[in-house]
Amino acid sequence: MLLKLYVAIVTAAACALGVAAAVTTHPEHSASVELVVVMGLLLWLTEILQVRKYNYRGHGLSLNLIEGVMAPLVLVASGRDAVLTCLVAVGAAEMLRRVPALKVTFNTAMWTLAAGVGSLPSFQHEVGAGIGLFALHLDVNTAVAGRDSACSHCTETKFKYS
Repeated sequence: MLLKLYVAIVTAAACALGVAAAVTTHPEHSASVELVVVMGLLLWLTEILQVRKYNYRGHGLSLNLIEGVMAPLVLVASGRDAVLTCLVAVGAAEMLRRVPALKVTFNTAMWTLAAGVGSLPSFQHEVGAGIGLFALHLDVNTAVAGRDSACSHCTETKFKYS
């Protein structure tokens, strides 16, 4: 029950920030439709083609490079375009991978929330802050991957593209 409440809170925050980004972000030179479609396809591919690291009893870690596509998307597209592109691309990828519904909801809301925050005008004026946030995200991912690979109870570790 607590997990469902957490997912509901993240989803509500993603909706609120998505609306805020759509209403407040109007770049002078918005991205073309073709560029937004290409960025959407790249987001979809990064979510489909994750590097999976399997550990003990099938538990593992999934790594993707979605931040590398998300950063240019939120900087060149309008808030509305960035949020909707992220919502459709990540949601479609998660459903195609046949992920459980709660996880589809959470992952889609999490990345839509990130697109909404990145699209806000106050965030876009602080490009240095954005680079710092992406570096922090990379450090956290590296620390988690390092901790998981150093597990003493792991009998076998293998990487698999899926």
